[in-house]
Amino acid sequence: MKVKGGRNFYGEAIGVIVFENNITPAILGDVRNALSYDFPVRFKVIKGISPESNSPQNNFDIDGLVQAVRELEQDGVRAIMISSGCLTKYLFEVASNVSIPILSTPLVLVPMISTAIGDNLKVGIITENQYSAEVLNKIGINEKAPYIIEELDMDNAETYVRTYIQGKTECVDYDKIRRELVSLITELVKNNPDIGAIVLDGAPLASFTEAIKEEIGLPMADFMSLARMVYRAIVPQDYEGFM
Repeated sequence: MKVKGGRNFYGEAIGVIVFENNITPAILGDVRNALSYDFPVRFKVIKGISPESNSPQNNFDIDGLVQAVRELEQDGVRAIMISSGCLTKYLFEVASNVSIPILSTPLVLVPMISTAIGDNLKVGIITENQYSAEVLNKIGINEKAPYIIEELDMDNAETYVRTYIQGKTECVDYDKIRRELVSLITELVKNNPDIGAIVLDGAPLASFTEAIKEEIGLPMADFMSLARMVYRAIVPQDYEGFM
C-alpha cells in the first residue's frame, strides 16, 4: 500500500462546520461534541451565524462559508456536514465550489424514509428551522414524500428554544428539554396516527432521540444518523471473519 502525502492531517474522513457558540454546552449527541461520532471528525468554526436567531444574519458572508468548505477539502476530508439547517438554501451554491459531498440537514433522508414506510404513512418532521417550499422541493420533500412538519417555538418547546436557538442559558436542562420534546412528539403522533417515522432536524436534537423513541416506538432519524450513513458511504466497512 502506498499513501500519498500533501496535507497536514490524516484519518478524519468527515468535516463538520459549526457556527460560533461558546455559551451553550454540547452534550453527547450534539453535533458539536466529538464523542457523538463513532469516527474521527474535523471541526471548523465559522462566523456570521447568530445562535439567537439560528438564521443567517443580514451580513452573512457566503464567501466565508465557501472558503471554509474549501479548506476542509484541502485538509483531506471526504465529505462535509454543515451543522445548521438554516444554511440549506446556500448549500447548492456552496457545493459547486468543491468536489466532495456536502450536507446540512437530515431532511435529505425524508424521501428515502417515505419510500420505506409506504404511501399510506407520513414522515413527521420536527425542526428548529424555517424552510421555504422551494428549498424543501430541492431536497426532495414534496407531495411525493408525504410529511407533517412541526417547528419548535416558545409555545411547544420553550426550554429548548431558549437554550439552543436563542442561546440564553449556559446550562442544558436535559430532563426538562426531554420532557418537552417527548410531550410535543407524542401529541403530534396521537393527532396524526398516519405518521410512520420521525426525522429530527436540529444539531442538538440527536441527544434526545433515544428518549423520544422509547415513548413513541417509531423509526427515527437525526443528524447523527445522516453523519453515520455518509461516513459509511465514503469509508466502506471492511468485513473479516470465519467462513
